[in-house]
Amino acid sequence: MKNVIKQIKNEDFIINIRPRLDSKRDWTGEVDLSIITSVDNPLTDDDYYGVLSFCKVVCSSVPVMEEDEYVRKKQK
Repeated sequence: MKNVIKQIKNEDFIINIRPRLDSKRDWTGEVDLSIITSVDNPLTDDDYYGVLSFCKVVCSSVPVMEEDEYVRKKQK
């Protein structure tokens, strides 16, 4: 697979998913989620916190999928 890095812009919000690894470097099934953005983000405060809130909703869906089989299997 080719390494492709998209140009990151100051207005971007990035949801970083890092798998947790055990001492053998095998995935434990857990992940750490982080929301990353630039200190130079040009959005107004209201817009910034609106997008940040949306990102938090996206991140909070992960534990819901883990607990709720209906949500986990729901596909469009």
